[in-house]
Amino acid sequence: SKIRFSSIQNINLRKADIKTLKTIKQYTNFLQKLDPLEAKYYYASGQIERFLNNKLFALKNYLKSLSLNPVNGECLQMIGMLVSEKGNITLAEKLLLAGIKYDRNNPKRYRSYAVWLSINDRREESIEIFKKAIQLEPKNTKLYIALMTLYGFTNKEIKKALPEKGLPYLQFGEYLEHIGEDTMAEEVFLSALIFFNSEHD
Repeated sequence: SKIRFSSIQNINLRKADIKTLKTIKQYTNFLQKLDPLEAKYYYASGQIERFLNNKLFALKNYLKSLSLNPVNGECLQMIGMLVSEKGNITLAEKLLLAGIKYDRNNPKRYRSYAVWLSINDRREESIEIFKKAIQLEPKNTKLYIALMTLYGFTNKEIKKALPEKGLPYLQFGEYLEHIGEDTMAEEVFLSALIFFNSEHD
């Protein structure tokens, strides 16, 4: 069943149409019957139900997955997002933080929490969490710049979210240059140079 599952694991559910989602749903249901103690099949079903907008069934499958693997950070955070949509902010935050606790070196866990903080108008806190995420994957700084721009962060706020490393500053400088903020871009490029030098001393 694991070999069969690998054939659908890499499908981008966001881009899949309803027919494809329903076909994958039937397949994951079949895999659950074959191997009822495998948490990832229930998690996959939860994801599919979420994209089909069946939130109750999504929650049920996430909870089943979590009962089989209680330290799955991604699953904890997905449940947190669903709970947040229902208005239970306190429980949602506990779940999002638990997701980080059990998956501490995964930048996606920090990214999810930072986005959630942004949505909930807690910008200062989210800046610190974005910084932790970028620290873990500086090569993907452009992704974080795009996310922060999407949520209305100013260039000064984005700069505050950058760890003092050459690559994040270089990518931010390129972004500033692209949008015509040449003066700030020059300052950021100079900082990038300083950080690169200290990294290679």
